[in-house]
Amino acid sequence: MGFAYDLTGQAKHILRGGYGLYYGNIFQNIPLFMIQHANPTIYQGLFSLTSPTDVVPGTGITLGNWRYGVDPSPTIPPPLSSLVGGATGRLMDPTYRNPVSQQFNFGYQWAATKNSVVEIEYVHELGLHENKTVNINPHIPVLGVDGSGNPIIASDARPLDAAFAAAGVPVLGRVMDEQSVNRSRYDGLNFSYRQRMTKYFSLNANYTLSRAMGWGIESGGADGSSSFRNYPHDPLNIWDPRDFGPTDNDERHHVSLSGIVKMPWGFQVSPILSYGSARPIDLRSGFDVLDSGSGYSRPVIVPNSDPTNYTAFDDTTATASKPGSATRWATTHFEAMPFSRWICASPRTSVSARVGTSNSSSRRLT
Repeated sequence: MGFAYDLTGQAKHILRGGYGLYYGNIFQNIPLFMIQHANPTIYQGLFSLTSPTDVVPGTGITLGNWRYGVDPSPTIPPPLSSLVGGATGRLMDPTYRNPVSQQFNFGYQWAATKNSVVEIEYVHELGLHENKTVNINPHIPVLGVDGSGNPIIASDARPLDAAFAAAGVPVLGRVMDEQSVNRSRYDGLNFSYRQRMTKYFSLNANYTLSRAMGWGIESGGADGSSSFRNYPHDPLNIWDPRDFGPTDNDERHHVSLSGIVKMPWGFQVSPILSYGSARPIDLRSGFDVLDSGSGYSRPVIVPNSDPTNYTAFDDTTATASKPGSATRWATTHFEAMPFSRWICASPRTSVSARVGTSNSSSRRLT
């Protein structure tokens, strides 16, 4: 719904506003995995070879000696009808619902001349019930030290191990719960000037000051949005404020200029120039520093002079409200600043320019 109000009755000063509620679709992979686990044959990995000493199934050859295209291909076993020990469980939360987007805008238009208009508009968008994938059966590592005094993981049992064993069913690894609890927001202030064709040229000039925030894990990457496959870096603290910050499409300043210039013989030149300030990037580690079994974590920051001092920049204290061992929390909750604080580097500033030509005349050129 929306409105437009003429302040003077002369069509020169106009207030405009509107509100909309939009429902989105559930990403199809989410119910697909849930349905697949209810079929006679289910989706899961059949084998995983990671060590050179692992034997390639059906060949008797270790992975370190196996030659692709020369030695026999691995024997693929038939599909399974039930999960096996260590498999990843997937479920869709019973309270899951469709995502929604609330959008609001309010603006002022001034007809500066009979051929031009100046506009200021504020836009707000709030995304609700977006997807967050939570590992409800992560490793709970307990740290120790080896014979040389170096920190090691002494044990890393999962919280559901005992329950699975007591029920007489395979002891699963990760159990990924798809929840519709995530949210994001966008705020933008748009300034624009538009002049229609006058004296052989038209002009559109726009400047946007905006901010896009969300619970994303990799700003500047394919999984940096807040809408799907949003893994918290610590499954025991899914609302860690360090996971909240600018999304990959956050661009603080954006300027665009475009227009049309009429040329002789019916030609038109349409230049377009756009400028965007740097978008954010996020520092992340491909190694599971927390040993949570989710495959993602913030990198640990250590002093160059003391690279094994993992608590040098620790600014947190373990409390009873934080599950897991105190040692784990004291040595892992300092990995990095929230990516909402990263400074965007100027090399990522983007500028583009394009010029198009056209002939609007019906005459043939020979």
